[in-house]
Amino acid sequence: VHCLLLGDPGLGKSELLRALARLSHRGVYVSGNSSSVAGLTASVVRDPSGEFALEAGALILADQGICCIDEFDKMGADQQALLEAMEQQTVSIAKAGIVCTLPAQTTVVTAANPSKGSWDTTLTLVQNLKGIMSEALLSRFDVVYLMRDEGNA
Repeated sequence: VHCLLLGDPGLGKSELLRALARLSHRGVYVSGNSSSVAGLTASVVRDPSGEFALEAGALILADQGICCIDEFDKMGADQQALLEAMEQQTVSIAKAGIVCTLPAQTTVVTAANPSKGSWDTTLTLVQNLKGIMSEALLSRFDVVYLMRDEGNA
């Protein structure tokens, strides 16, 4: 089950993600504003012998656990790396002569702010997320949870 936490800044979404990652036996927490495609999936590095080797990213490290991605709205095009992992539960790699498919059977939980900074109740969900994520990626989430700051409540 993949979950998207949406809402105004300052409502504790980041703290929820950190706590969730700590609760899981294979929980990984990453911040979207400092993550890359390689950081989410895998990168190719040279080992001490000069051979190429794969270095696992957050989705692979969280296999059989939870991958929490904060600041999802700051990731831009790197979000597309999640499409295969969220639908197929795998990550395919084809780099430096290494071609393989790695397991990524993880629950993805992300947190994002709306495109205008605060939630606009006159707009639809897709309109509030315009420029933040594609509809294809949005459709991969099983649960979308909206957190709002009701100033007068």
